[in-house]
Amino acid sequence: MRTSRNNGDKIFSKIFLYFLIFIILTLSTTSYIFYKNFEKNEITNISSFIENNLNQVSYSANIMSDTVKLIALQVYFDPDISKALTESNVSWNDSNIACNRLRTYQSIEPYIKSIYLYNSFEKNFYTSIYTFPKMKEEEFFDKDIINVVSDLNGYKQRYPISRKYSEPDELVPNKVNESYVYTFILRSLPFKSVPSNSTVVINVSENWIKNLISKLDIDKGSDIFIINNEGKLAIGSDNKPMLTDISGENYVKKMIKDNKTSDYFITNVNGTKSVVTYVSSAELDWKFVKIIPYENIIGRIDTFKMRTLIFYFLILIVVLLIYLFMYKRYSKPIDELIKKLKQLQYYKQNNEYIVKQKYLKDLLAGKDVHEEEVKDNFSKYEIQLNTEKPFMLIGFKIDNYEKFTSLYDVNDRELIRFGIMNVCSEIFKTKFNTAEIDFSEDTVVLVANVNNSLGDNYQSVINDLITKTQIDVLSNIKISLTASVSSVGVSVNELSLLLSECLNTMNYRVIYGLQSVIYYDNIYTLENKEYEYPQEKERLLMEALNLGNMDEVVTKYNNFIKEILNFSYNSFSNSLLNLSYKCYNLLISRAKQNKQWGKKYNYKKIIFKLEKAERLENINAMFMELFEQIMEIQQQKEDSRHDDLVESIIDIINKNYGDNDLCTKTIADKMNMSSVYLGSLFKKITTKSISQYICDVRLQNAKKALMETEKPINTISKEVGFSESSYFYKVFKKAYGETPSQYRSNN
Repeated sequence: MRTSRNNGDKIFSKIFLYFLIFIILTLSTTSYIFYKNFEKNEITNISSFIENNLNQVSYSANIMSDTVKLIALQVYFDPDISKALTESNVSWNDSNIACNRLRTYQSIEPYIKSIYLYNSFEKNFYTSIYTFPKMKEEEFFDKDIINVVSDLNGYKQRYPISRKYSEPDELVPNKVNESYVYTFILRSLPFKSVPSNSTVVINVSENWIKNLISKLDIDKGSDIFIINNEGKLAIGSDNKPMLTDISGENYVKKMIKDNKTSDYFITNVNGTKSVVTYVSSAELDWKFVKIIPYENIIGRIDTFKMRTLIFYFLILIVVLLIYLFMYKRYSKPIDELIKKLKQLQYYKQNNEYIVKQKYLKDLLAGKDVHEEEVKDNFSKYEIQLNTEKPFMLIGFKIDNYEKFTSLYDVNDRELIRFGIMNVCSEIFKTKFNTAEIDFSEDTVVLVANVNNSLGDNYQSVINDLITKTQIDVLSNIKISLTASVSSVGVSVNELSLLLSECLNTMNYRVIYGLQSVIYYDNIYTLENKEYEYPQEKERLLMEALNLGNMDEVVTKYNNFIKEILNFSYNSFSNSLLNLSYKCYNLLISRAKQNKQWGKKYNYKKIIFKLEKAERLENINAMFMELFEQIMEIQQQKEDSRHDDLVESIIDIINKNYGDNDLCTKTIADKMNMSSVYLGSLFKKITTKSISQYICDVRLQNAKKALMETEKPINTISKEVGFSESSYFYKVFKKAYGETPSQYRSNN
């Protein structure tokens, strides 16, 4: 320990020595530069000081903005206020409760002037003003806000709206007080079933920022104000009220054009050479500006020159004295400081919620389950569970998860799961002690003590509470939930087993359907039933596929599914995997035979679809698609074979057309096939009979011979296969509209 302290002292001494050397060098350098270019540095320093002051104002204003936005969200999600915001017929009692809550929220911060709720169903305003808690839209005293809520798209929801505000005097009848305020609006969120123009309105007094600025404006002749991105005053002064347009001033144009976070420059303002310093706030879309006459700064320089040098040396002496004093009496080891910093970092990262969630997950996983320790930890983390009472687990799984992930990012999904946990807590705490766990990306788990006072009726009570939770979440967050319920365990040692039951029961969603409630007790028989794979039903299905009868395939598939639904989910899932693999192999076999093997036939895609299926309909659709692919390939193979047959027939005709015995029967005999089948197939594909095609080929060759040779027509007739010249003359004239001799003469 002594060595550690000595090492710490040495490090402390070295750090201070380096720091002291740095100060001496810095002071010496700045003193030299001061005399060379003091005027420029003074302006820079003063502007930097002004920027710091303006940053303080900006920071305070940002804090005010964030606080108001947070209060707006609290108002929006407050269950005591929700009815006044969302319902079409708000009772007097609900109205009164909502207005009282608004006054409570108004009292949180002194700068909040008033809070409104605009109910678009009723066209009513609810306010935090005692004398005017509820008013019709057409009678509402703040006419300007009516235009705002009527055209929400015309205003940026993140930024405050600077406007003139009218408010009835609560003490003097018929008197209206006018002032300027900053109005923050919060319209309905995408997952809450509230009309899009139902709005929370919070008005912040302009005087609060005025008072904040007045404390910093200590320079005579200077002026501090705020402008928005349009060049209008966001805060009034003695001679210019809020919203005065000064965008035509050159220095205002420069600030808006430069679009910098902060800067200063020298220019003429109202005929006076001045230093203009400004700081921009992206949070509020404002620029905080201070204008100070140039002469005010120059007048200080001569006096400051000597004072600054003296002050620098005094600082150096004071630093040395402080170091000697601290080193002798208050020096602490560096390792102890690092230890404290690590402790601080640990407590910051491991806040109560994260630690509590981790502990509950470890408990469900069966880690370090000792009843006395569990009881102590329940008390430590304020978990409202009793180790001496029976337990059960209720799982809530988000339906249509693929769509859910496409609509919301990771942070939004976490927020929605947190909202689901809150809904569960609010509903179940009326009957049970519970703890809620954000278990996974799509699952929330509820641990509940079974209330013995409910007797055998507890399952009915649980079912009602689950149904109410599903309805509330679907109505307010637009998320469908499927629930699974474990059996009852008598001690915390059984929680890991109950978790296994709960998660396994959730798998039956694919059979029971979305938004169902599934009890482990109801599937217990299936879980313990001896499994036998329906080999015969699979064989019949594969035969139907080979025969290419789609109606029969669908019937055999339905019989297969009906059979495997009588077993556990694991058996059901394994049966589907086995069937999909058999069908895939058949598909690949047919594709290879038909030379259509390609990337589109990928078994991993089939497995992926089976794993992601949430309903039996999804599984059926996947298999139907697979069956259709098999049928399509088989049909293509059949069509290709038919084309080959027709080509063979045409080849025989082209080679043997001169044989006057050539006909459908002789061709069928050569091909060892039925003449009826062959004639039907040929006509189906070519739209001509075989005999008509033979005649056409003979006539084509006769025309060629008539044009290219001097052979007699009777000779040509016999050579091309016509046994009788008269028949040749007849068909030739019918085909070409002239006799063979006329054709030869004309061509």
